[in-house]
Amino acid sequence: MSSIKEMHYQFKLKLEKVDSTNNVNYLIPEIDWRLRRAEAKFIKDRVAQSNPFSNGAYEFNNKIIDDLKNIIVSQTITDITNDGNKYYIDLPEDYYYYINCEANCVKSNVTKLIPCQVRNNTEEIMIFNSSSFEWEELNVIFLDKQLVLITDGTFNITSITLKYVKVPVLLHNAESHYGTVSVIGSTIVDYYNTYNRSPKGLNLTIDNIIPETIYSINGYKALNGSILFGYINSELSENTFEDIVDIAIKDVLENLIQTNKQ
Repeated sequence: MSSIKEMHYQFKLKLEKVDSTNNVNYLIPEIDWRLRRAEAKFIKDRVAQSNPFSNGAYEFNNKIIDDLKNIIVSQTITDITNDGNKYYIDLPEDYYYYINCEANCVKSNVTKLIPCQVRNNTEEIMIFNSSSFEWEELNVIFLDKQLVLITDGTFNITSITLKYVKVPVLLHNAESHYGTVSVIGSTIVDYYNTYNRSPKGLNLTIDNIIPETIYSINGYKALNGSILFGYINSELSENTFEDIVDIAIKDVLENLIQTNKQ
């Protein structure tokens, strides 16, 4: 994982080197926001650099896999809603980008694992490219937050294995902010159990935390309303953090140039 502490240090250092004249002093919440924005762009660019197959699936090269390996998920889904020849599957809550999927299909007591063929819409599915159990082709479209698998009506689908890029955890360095937030004890205990560390500003040991009690510790309230405290590193591989910081610095400089023009 990429250290958020190191990313903050590099951000300040690089910004000072390339733009010492403006003397911009960014607060912790804004640096966090810019790094999250840069991380999202980094992930999007990596996915865009992959090689799409004709069926809409993606093949990641070794470099992309190494960069995103901690947020690539393979999940088997059996919760399927059937409506005639259409099978509806809710995308996972942490779904971000599609990689590929395979469906477990059954016809006349014969089972096959058939790869999905992603189509833009149902109009793209004509007679000559309809799903086929024999030819091992299964048409799939994305509809809102669902994956819709469309058979030719001659076979059933019992499950799918979906491979995707998940939404990364919300990286932040909230404990280094000068402000404080009110956090319920149970949430502090969950943080400790997840990351094996006590958040900065907690003036007692974790064993003395009362779950129902509210505590004041270092942190801030994010733009989406989330209460952030402690710190959370980026889930991406450690070798990615300099690229992410560079994207954040580039974004800052572009904004400054635009502001100066105005």
